[in-house]
Amino acid sequence: MLLRRVPDACVVTKAKVDMHLDHVMMRVEGATDEVLHALALQVEGVTKRNIVNNNQVDTGFMLNSVYSASEKGDTFGETWGAGSYYGKKSDSMKDVTKARKLRLPNLFSAAAVHVSAMYAIFQEMMDPFLRPAADEVASYSKGVAESVYKRALHD
Repeated sequence: MLLRRVPDACVVTKAKVDMHLDHVMMRVEGATDEVLHALALQVEGVTKRNIVNNNQVDTGFMLNSVYSASEKGDTFGETWGAGSYYGKKSDSMKDVTKARKLRLPNLFSAAAVHVSAMYAIFQEMMDPFLRPAADEVASYSKGVAESVYKRALHD
């Protein structure tokens, strides 16, 4: 999922989520890079919660392949590597592959949430977890932005 800043004043006015075949995009009007980073971390957390709540955890690889990235940092280093993992639901070993680290576009300010398990797109199509996370976070994006701005004023 790509979060893209729409140039405007530094006041988040709205966030809109669009679904495309290969990705979800949230456009955030008036966001700074700090706000995009905070929103990406929120989407990452809600995505992980959704995967668990959807009962989509077998080996844990997909859950632990979710990460966020922005100009302010990323959580890619916290993800699991490709390899063989035991699946509790399937009661078998599974070989899994992982997509390479996502490169952010350099044409505009952006942040991203990526599920690097190669099979995640099929899981998303069967029982969505990323799109609902983006929708949820978009609904309270102003609150996230206000929190970031208040912290910046007090630092």
